[in-house]
Amino acid sequence: MGMLRCTMYSRRLSKPSHGNGGGMSVHFDFSAGTLLFLHDALYDDPHDRQKHLDAIRHIAGDLARPVEEIAERYEAELTQLKGRARIQDYLSVLVSKRVKQFYRRH
Repeated sequence: MGMLRCTMYSRRLSKPSHGNGGGMSVHFDFSAGTLLFLHDALYDDPHDRQKHLDAIRHIAGDLARPVEEIAERYEAELTQLKGRARIQDYLSVLVSKRVKQFYRRH
């Protein structure tokens, strides 16, 4: 049997207004069958968005929760931490930890 290769499709829904990145992107992961809407303003560039998207998928798998649910909580935590973070490199690790703690408490 042949192997079907699935890729990620993403598209910006609206152009950012005045260059602030205020639009949203829709992402469809064919392998998981999930559709996500992500806030562009939270991510510095496509690589940064992909890093956080990978973290969201990893958490969803670990906690056996829908990716959409995790993405909503993840972006809420990211919004809180991003403005205060001095070093952005470890932001996905800190946000992931807070999201996991939230779901373990609830």
